[in-house]
Amino acid sequence: MSTNSDIEWCDHTWPLISGCHPRSPGCAKCWAVRMSWRLSHNPVIASDYAGTVEKVGRSASGQLIQVQVGHPGRLRWSGRVNMLSHRLNWPMTKKWKPGSKIFVSDMADLCSPEVTDEFILDVFRVMLQTPQFIYQLLTKDPDRLVALSPRIGALVEEYGGSAARWPGHLWFGTSVENPAMYWRIDELRKLPAAIRYISAEPLLKQLSHIPLQGIHWIIAGCESGPGARLMDEAWVEQLLDDTKQAGGAFFYKQRLDERGHKVSKPKLGGQSWTEFPLVIDNYSLRGTE
Repeated sequence: MSTNSDIEWCDHTWPLISGCHPRSPGCAKCWAVRMSWRLSHNPVIASDYAGTVEKVGRSASGQLIQVQVGHPGRLRWSGRVNMLSHRLNWPMTKKWKPGSKIFVSDMADLCSPEVTDEFILDVFRVMLQTPQFIYQLLTKDPDRLVALSPRIGALVEEYGGSAARWPGHLWFGTSVENPAMYWRIDELRKLPAAIRYISAEPLLKQLSHIPLQGIHWIIAGCESGPGARLMDEAWVEQLLDDTKQAGGAFFYKQRLDERGHKVSKPKLGGQSWTEFPLVIDNYSLRGTE
C-alpha cells in the first residue's frame, strides 16, 4: 500500500485507524467515509476497513435501513473503529526519507474514544524511536491527549527527552472549522509541544478573534467534493492577517474556482502561502517555505 500523499502539507500518511464518527459540522461531508467504503471492497486490504462504513436508505415505510452494494443510498460511518496494529512498524519498514512529514492517522482520529490508551501510547513509542521523521498528529479530541499527557511525558523521558517540552519532531494539531470549536485550541495549548497547529479545513465560518497565543502554524482550506459548502476567501484573508500578527506560519491549502474545481495551493494577496514552522532545540521559530 503506497503511503505517498496528495495532501499538500505532508509527504506520507500513516493510516493507523479505520472508522470514525461525526464530531462537529466539519465532519458532515468527510472524504474518508467514501474512501473507507472503497477500501473495504478492495480484496487486498478489505479486512482493515471491514464494517467501518455502511450504506443506508429508506424503506417503503420511510424507515432508515441498511442497503447492499449496488442499491441507492448514502454512506455513513457505522461506529466501528479498527486499530491497525500491524501498521505500527511502518516508520521502520517504509522507505521514507529523513525529514519527511508524516500525517498520523489521516483517515480517522487516533484520539477517538474507541481507541485504547495502550494503542495511542504504542504509536508514541514508535514516533519517539524514529526522530528522523516529522510526525503531524491532527485530532478533533485534543482533550484526550491532555488526559494522556502524564503518560506521554513519561515516555518522552524514557527516550531521553523532557516531559516539560516534548520533542520538536512531534507536531500536534486540532481542527477548527468555526468559532464554536475554539475550545479545542484551549485544550491544545495545554500540551507541552514544540509545535501546535490548527487545521481550518473545511473553513465554514469566519474565525473572528481566534486565540492564537501558543499556536505556531495555521492550515486553511475550503471543503471539496460532492456538495461542498462554500468558503468566503475573505475569511482566509482575515485568518492570514491574524496568523501573521501572532508570528505564526500559514499554509493556504485549497479553494474552489468558478466551476467548483479544486485549486491547490492558490495565491492570496499575489503570492502562494505554503509556510511550515521551524524547530530548533525543540522551540518553534517563524515559518518558512
